[in-house]
Amino acid sequence: MLGKLIKYDFRSCIRKFGPMWLGLAALAVINGFTIGHVLDNDRVTGWAQFMLGILPLILLIVLWTGVGIMTLVFICERFYKGLLGDEGYLMQTLPVTTEEHILSKAIVATLLELITGLVAIVSGILLVAVYKPGILGEISRHLPEILSYVNGKVVVLFLEYLLFVLVGTIVQTMHIYLAICLGHLAKNHRVAWSLGAYVLISVVISN
Repeated sequence: MLGKLIKYDFRSCIRKFGPMWLGLAALAVINGFTIGHVLDNDRVTGWAQFMLGILPLILLIVLWTGVGIMTLVFICERFYKGLLGDEGYLMQTLPVTTEEHILSKAIVATLLELITGLVAIVSGILLVAVYKPGILGEISRHLPEILSYVNGKVVVLFLEYLLFVLVGTIVQTMHIYLAICLGHLAKNHRVAWSLGAYVLISVVISN
């Protein structure tokens, strides 16, 4: 049943964020082209340079920021509505324990955060690849030389970093969930209380 819960929540994520992820990749490709052929072209000036060169870059930055914010909002919203809101009454009728509900939300939230971060990195690579195609060629030519410096310690450090990112993402997600649960105990202004709980938990952890 846990797998079905994860599948249901993950489908909801794909429907909402799939177009945004594709939009990020498409805008990155467009910006790579416009930076190289518009902003670096002295013959293009004025409104043409703004509309064809600067505006796509602004849209990419806005979308980058917007996707990050919407990811955070979506994680909070799905947990609150899915377990503590009206939808939670229906979810509690399923033959699933509360722990499985929370675990499902946490797994999907972690995957969403990781995929969003990965898409942001890939979109940046696409921008550079389209803007300066020769960079990838240079990297591929020097790749054997770079790999020759990679030893067991580097691999271990890289795996440790990946584990650190994964654990940090999970901890941050559970931090948010705990703050929402504490804020839900208040009769009024639950969002404000949740924010206050998040700040208080952060202070306690940092000390």
